[in-house]
Amino acid sequence: MTDIVVVGGSAAGLAAAITAAENGAKVVLLEKESFMGGIAKLGMGIAAVESRFQQALAFPFKRDDAFKLIMEHTDWRADARLVRAWVDEMPSTIEWLENMGVEFELLDIYQSSEFVTHTGHLVKKTRTIVMPAEEPKWAGVTGEVRITPKETVMEGGRTAVMITIMTERAKEKGVEIYTGTRAKKLVMKNGRVAGVVAEDNSGKTLQIDCKAVIIATGGFCHNKEMLKKYTGFELGRDITVIHGVELLGDGIKMAWEVGAAEDAMSPALIVSPIPTRELSEAFNQPYNLVVNQKGERFINEEKLGANWVHLAYAIARQKNRCAYIIFDEGIKRHMETAGFEHISYLYRPARIKLDKKLFNETVERLSKRKDSPLFIADSLEELAGKMKVDLETFKKTVEEYNRFCETGRDRLFNKNPRYLIPIKEPKFYAFKCGLSMYTTVGGIKINERAEVLNREDDVIPGLYAAGDCTASVFAYDFSLTYMLWGSNLSYALNTGRIAGRNAARYIKTLR
Repeated sequence: MTDIVVVGGSAAGLAAAITAAENGAKVVLLEKESFMGGIAKLGMGIAAVESRFQQALAFPFKRDDAFKLIMEHTDWRADARLVRAWVDEMPSTIEWLENMGVEFELLDIYQSSEFVTHTGHLVKKTRTIVMPAEEPKWAGVTGEVRITPKETVMEGGRTAVMITIMTERAKEKGVEIYTGTRAKKLVMKNGRVAGVVAEDNSGKTLQIDCKAVIIATGGFCHNKEMLKKYTGFELGRDITVIHGVELLGDGIKMAWEVGAAEDAMSPALIVSPIPTRELSEAFNQPYNLVVNQKGERFINEEKLGANWVHLAYAIARQKNRCAYIIFDEGIKRHMETAGFEHISYLYRPARIKLDKKLFNETVERLSKRKDSPLFIADSLEELAGKMKVDLETFKKTVEEYNRFCETGRDRLFNKNPRYLIPIKEPKFYAFKCGLSMYTTVGGIKINERAEVLNREDDVIPGLYAAGDCTASVFAYDFSLTYMLWGSNLSYALNTGRIAGRNAARYIKTLR
């Protein structure tokens, strides 16, 4: 018998477990993977307002402003009281993490929002953390894969350091952590949560009796049936996942089985990451041209490098749900001399111009790979053939675009004239992009105390949830994570703390 069982050992689950233990509860944490942290290990930082870092700049963006931004961005479809609780928790969470030993620095480079420069808190990479990876593609956008004689491992993102420190703190606070243990169902007694049935790696079933359960199991991006039913996307055909941490919606289904209400759900949608720094920087510039499988433009290319989510939403409407980003030798030369318009925050130190030598070496290497998404051609006809787009449509698209460049006015999508550079000088470069996701967001309906609600909007006693499995705020428009950089992980940590605190309070009423 324990007080609280936390299901899930990523950011939300760890935050919940530590907070509950700090408030006097005896806590057991179950994590089905062999390691802690899940996809939170692949991140870079978190959003926060009114932290000591932000206050040192005397920047006037406060909690009220963050609340307004989030609610207006979601058209007030998000739960306003829950958003308010999340935002109000932000400053203390930064201090809480710092007291554990997590170090931060403010994000200094970003393109999508005037606010992120002052609200994005990068975790300092004070340690190197590795995690298992079955395939190099799991490196996603922040990890670095290394293949050893025995295994393939991936160096985690900056937040891998934070997860490691949080795991250490949880153990210090007496949290019993069981990895390789999958929660299967909730035990209910007289309408209240009374335990969890779980299964370890050997197949042994165990029941842990408790007074409260906090579900923090993340989304269901690897569950083909749930993904198709609740989001309309078909895994492997329409969309891929950029990591290999298995997310099957276990906790969401457990909550629904005991009567929890469904909430809005969506993929955490992005454009499939472009491999290597050299290609990513070059293809994510607004000077480039973007066409679909028909050879037509469908978006203002200013979105390149500025907001992957907006580009992803546009790609989702296209044939085969794919796009081709294109530039020519003239644009390449412009990036080598005049430099980049969008400077990526992913890489340090920042690079402001295209490194010709490194780019050419990377292109030479990657273009030879089987099924490479990178195409190089000496003519538009050859490029169209390699991309398998309709030649006549593609040529008309390029001709029209080049006229826009000559006149300085994009009559189709109103692209800023400063980015209008014609596509006409060989060589021609193209990269094929599809849709990817980190996870899914939403599924379990909670209130501002992180209490799970049933289908009549009443609280299910003793049941709490936090993190992505409750994050319907992002299901309405995932580009919120670009408007307020790091808000996805911020939501996980802060709702985790809210759940842990309120679960600890709840069990005291039962004594």
